[in-house]
Amino acid sequence: MNFVIVIFLAFVSAELSLVIEISKEGQRTPSKNFPWGLKEDPSILSSQGFDKQYQIGQKIKEKYYNLIHPYYTDDDILARSCNSSSCISSIKAQLEGIYGKSYNFKINFTQEADDFLFRPQDSCPRIRWLMTPRLQSKDWQEIWKKVLSHSEKYKKFIGNDIDIQKIYGLGEALKSYKERKIDFPSELTKEEAEIAIEAYYRFHDTVIFASIEQGILATNEMMINLFRSINYEITKPSQVSQKFHIYLGDDAWYMAIMRTLGMDFSPSAASALFIELHRIDDDKKIRFWQENSYVEVPGCGLECDFRDFEDIITNRNFKPEHKHRKLCMIIGEIEENGEILKYALIILSCLFVSVLFKFHEQLSVWVQKKFKSE
Repeated sequence: MNFVIVIFLAFVSAELSLVIEISKEGQRTPSKNFPWGLKEDPSILSSQGFDKQYQIGQKIKEKYYNLIHPYYTDDDILARSCNSSSCISSIKAQLEGIYGKSYNFKINFTQEADDFLFRPQDSCPRIRWLMTPRLQSKDWQEIWKKVLSHSEKYKKFIGNDIDIQKIYGLGEALKSYKERKIDFPSELTKEEAEIAIEAYYRFHDTVIFASIEQGILATNEMMINLFRSINYEITKPSQVSQKFHIYLGDDAWYMAIMRTLGMDFSPSAASALFIELHRIDDDKKIRFWQENSYVEVPGCGLECDFRDFEDIITNRNFKPEHKHRKLCMIIGEIEENGEILKYALIILSCLFVSVLFKFHEQLSVWVQKKFKSE
């Protein structure tokens, strides 16, 4: 059935006017070297990772040629990357796949620690506070029980103290080896290696971004930017020179975006989701392209009206940037309607003072008149 729908979509007369790519960094080396592992520069894009990102760029050039000029200019593509070596190298590889290697690409990234494309749990303290109770969840305890059942073997690789951070680092390193088809250490069975890798992924899924609130806090700025870009293209298309946007972040950020949209995220090393804006007569439609086909998004299906997509974002309760940053700093329970109550009290206080001042003024005039008459 989906195959028929995709064919139907392909033949509908539509004008593709904007594409926003949400992508994650390619395969990289582990963030730290272990005594038992390969001696590599940490956290850099691997040759395999470069090749896959380059191939994504070539697919972009083939599919979206009508939005991209054959020769690169700074105004052609908005390229936004998280501030890490592997992210910047990944987005550069995509751009080289589109335009070739003879250009000095303009890649936007920030030096700030609160970059929303990189480790959102670090830039938003509230996410970390919400993680604590998730460590007791049934889902996380199931995988942690598996880890502890092999603790004696893991101690040979990470030391005698088994904790989440060390297992996370081990899982990340083994994930990198698996993606690059490098053999696991001979002392580890395949099952033991896979459990550590599973713990790495499940920590994101069941602890960091387990709740709706955590997902919203992690992806708020990206979703607000996404909606703003699409809305601007709809209302002022002649003023939008960049019709193709790339947002590329790390694994954690990408997983959070996929969960926020209600989609499964793939553990493959190089993944991207393309959000397309189509004009069909007077209608504005949103479609989602991933892994060579259109995919369904909960609430949208294979295609939805822009206003329906707007409702999805609105219903997720995303906040303006200043309110989001304020929420991120709250460590503890948030009282329902707390902000509304606070501002209501301020307004009532101002009204009371104003009435009191006016009453005092009128009372003074009345006393003066009374005094004169007597």
